[in-house]
Amino acid sequence: MKTIKIIGPKFDLKELTDVFNFSFSDYVIKFVVTEESLSQKIQGDGVSMDHSIGIYNENEEENKLEGFILLAPDNFKNPTKLYNSATGVIPTARGNKLIERSFSQMRPIFKENGIDSIVLEVIQTNPRAIKVYENCGFKITRELHSYKGDLNKDSLLKYLNNNNENEIIIEKVEKLTDDFINFIENENGDQKQTRMNPSWSNTNQVIQREFNMGFNKIWIAKDNKTNKIIGFLSIHSQSQRIRQVYVTPTFRNKNVATKLFYTMSNEFQSINFNASNIEEGYENLKNFFNKRIGLDFWVSQFEMELIL
Repeated sequence: MKTIKIIGPKFDLKELTDVFNFSFSDYVIKFVVTEESLSQKIQGDGVSMDHSIGIYNENEEENKLEGFILLAPDNFKNPTKLYNSATGVIPTARGNKLIERSFSQMRPIFKENGIDSIVLEVIQTNPRAIKVYENCGFKITRELHSYKGDLNKDSLLKYLNNNNENEIIIEKVEKLTDDFINFIENENGDQKQTRMNPSWSNTNQVIQREFNMGFNKIWIAKDNKTNKIIGFLSIHSQSQRIRQVYVTPTFRNKNVATKLFYTMSNEFQSINFNASNIEEGYENLKNFFNKRIGLDFWVSQFEMELIL
């Protein structure tokens, strides 16, 4: 008998890791986790097992996990939105509309507890998953693009050699200061040029959580004249996934981001990086990752939202 219920904090990480990998064994993109990397994802995304859903095969002899929907609240005190960090069902348990049943069963419970919506990302070349989520009531809200490949350091250096490097200071962040947090939280508040809204796994909250746990590295750019922060770069240090790069509009087209990336790349042995979830319409960012630093287009996703 299949039972759908909240996973809860007393879960078995090894069992979840095994089910995760079995569920993604035939996924459109190769995706394998270890107990350590899954634990980092759970912590980094802010996944709450008190909100996450488990699908179990229960009988008198065992209570076996066969599927999961890992959910992260926007805050832990009074959450109003959940992020679907990962969803999977093992191949041998599919065909029973378990994801649809899970959302249908938990929807009124989440709503009663103050949750207004659930958001997720799904790869565009996975029509089966898109259909499942549409059947649950999710609607597409925006299109996101990802890039990966070897960073072209020679190209970056060429741009830097043609400019006065002394105008910009690059510093590695050793501690999350009030100045830095104020910059990432409040920058662009009254600028005419809008700032891209990061996808959930690249938000400021995730960056700060990862940094405090020791697997996110951050560099800031400062104006040499005023010593004020004018940009920053954040990267997940183990996967080498770029979380965010941002430069104040008045300092753009001055190779600030280029200098941030060149400085950052000198700390890594591998030059293979990836940048996920660049929103459609932000051509400057897409061109920077593709043409300036040399990353290749990788995959496109839809961000989808379920209003409860």
